[in-house]
Amino acid sequence: QEPDVSEEVSTELSPSRRWEKMEDTSEECENTSSSVAFENLKANVTDIMLILIVENVSGLPSDAFQVEVLQDFDVAVVTFPTHVDAVKFVDNCVRHPFVKQLQLSPRLLEVTRTIRVENLPPGVDDYNLKSLFENP
Repeated sequence: QEPDVSEEVSTELSPSRRWEKMEDTSEECENTSSSVAFENLKANVTDIMLILIVENVSGLPSDAFQVEVLQDFDVAVVTFPTHVDAVKFVDNCVRHPFVKQLQLSPRLLEVTRTIRVENLPPGVDDYNLKSLFENP
């Protein structure tokens, strides 16, 4: 069964309309949590080291953010309480000598709006998929 793309196409915005939509949501994004990915994570970089780096660079206490290390992907994700904190953090990381020394590459993560699921077994329906993805 092919997915219905007519709905997806009709909701696409022209470039100028996309910018208007981004402006409308920028204020609401400022107060929502935002994540930063540290790419090129070396095996010798521990979660404790990352917490200390984030505290040092951001000026936030360790209970104000969350760090998740994904060793299989050589990535760590830091979640900040606000988008502004995350943006400032990435800007400050560029100049931080320890981040440079460890060759970490911080970048803001975008909000996921679409998830593509492949190789579904027969019999999986919309309800099953919705129940899997609705619950964080």
